[in-house]
Amino acid sequence: NNYATNDIWMSGSRIAVAVSLVFSYPLAFTGCRDGLLELLKVTPEKRTPMNLNIITVALLSVLTTLACILKDVSFVLAFGGATLG
Repeated sequence: NNYATNDIWMSGSRIAVAVSLVFSYPLAFTGCRDGLLELLKVTPEKRTPMNLNIITVALLSVLTTLACILKDVSFVLAFGGATLG
């Protein structure tokens, strides 16, 4: 933390980053979930709200577990760079 805690502009930017994360994560996660469903060839008829909720909880559990286990984010970035180009 290189900025003073009483700096009003820095506090505003921290709030802006928090709002950005809170509202952009669901958009990115929905794309991830839908991409996974397409990859697994799940038909639209099977995408009921109950199934989507189960898949959402399972996927969030896996991602949260990986976030707790992985200590070095460079592995994730290298893997994404290697697979996505």
